[in-house]
Amino acid sequence: MKEISKYIMLIMFLVFSQTLFAQEEIEAPEPPEPEESSHWEFQHILEMSEKDENELLKNLKADLRKDLRIIKKVDKEKYIDFLRESQYKHMRMPFISRHEKVSHERERKIFEAEIKAEALAAKYVSAKQSEKRSIREQLRTELNKLFVQKEERRQEEVEILQKELVELQKSLEVRQKNKNQIIERRVQELLEEDEYLDWD
Repeated sequence: MKEISKYIMLIMFLVFSQTLFAQEEIEAPEPPEPEESSHWEFQHILEMSEKDENELLKNLKADLRKDLRIIKKVDKEKYIDFLRESQYKHMRMPFISRHEKVSHERERKIFEAEIKAEALAAKYVSAKQSEKRSIREQLRTELNKLFVQKEERRQEEVEILQKELVELQKSLEVRQKNKNQIIERRVQELLEEDEYLDWD
């Protein structure tokens, strides 16, 4: 009888200790339901402190600041995008080539013309009927200037690509003429036969 009670006590102790020291399984929390995409994706775009905003605005010309404020009334997201981009377009770059300076200056002018066009479009929306025709003509004039500037940029890109194409064509012709020599040189490299052929 004592033996049985010992076994019962031992079993009870094991069961009790098992439940006492057993760790509960912790269920992983369910992922939160995705929020409305427009709120989540674009919230960070619209976040800019007033201090940062004023800092960026003060580096711009007065007429550009005025145009940006007009855009802000109609489309704050576009306003913030332009404002952020302005810090790169108006950045001073002292250590670049003359060609790069010309290119950077053109990009800045295109950027400013785009802001002007957007501001005129925003102005048109809230303008009186008597003012709309004048604003429309101003917008057409600005877009004409912008078009010319963008086409000049494209023309330059075409010229650069044409020069690269001429160089590639020359390279191709030279390589075709020297095909056997190029292959033989590569064979020597792969078989390490050119080990003692270095100049120094």
